[in-house]
Amino acid sequence: MYFLCCGNKLLYSTILGTIQSVSEDQKAAVTKRFKKSWKGHPPEIVTIFKINDIDLKRQWKNYGIMLPQKIETCEEYYHGALLLCDIAGDKKLCNEENCGICITLRDSFNDQSCKRHQSSTKFDENFILDLCSSSSDKHTKENKYGCRAVLLCDVLPGRKYNIQTHITTDRIPDGYDSISAITEDDLQSPIIIVPNYEAILPRFIIVYKHSH
Repeated sequence: MYFLCCGNKLLYSTILGTIQSVSEDQKAAVTKRFKKSWKGHPPEIVTIFKINDIDLKRQWKNYGIMLPQKIETCEEYYHGALLLCDIAGDKKLCNEENCGICITLRDSFNDQSCKRHQSSTKFDENFILDLCSSSSDKHTKENKYGCRAVLLCDVLPGRKYNIQTHITTDRIPDGYDSISAITEDDLQSPIIIVPNYEAILPRFIIVYKHSH
């Protein structure tokens, strides 16, 4: 496991007080991507919510423009965290102290309950996200409603430093904006490591259930 955290803080509470339902076409498209990146038999999708804020998207786009290399390629990554509330039924973010999904959105990945730790690295001030939905599932936990949740995010990696083996460095090298690597926990599932929250645009909350 590994921490997902950031030294800087961007408050999401004013812009993500509500979440939106998705159209059938959007649900089908996101479900397809989620299942395609899942290794093994994928779980059942309960519901999908859209996160759509003009100011947040503008900030994300401005980050891409300001990248030194002007590399604005967008990539999709997943973030899994503890879900305590009945977000599928309530259709809104909760105020639960330890609900990682809602806190991640309200407080910009800055709360202890949504942090993840990988003992072999020292990326305590960076964001770490998973390329595969099944890998992000490892950082979730089934709540009392039988659900789990992950965030599907757009990431601007800029100039990536590619590591073909598991992570051995403790910082993003000079001249690079992110690191693409694999972890000792899952050698088949790449992760992305970025130092700035502006590089990440949370777009969808995917709520799902495992079949027992």
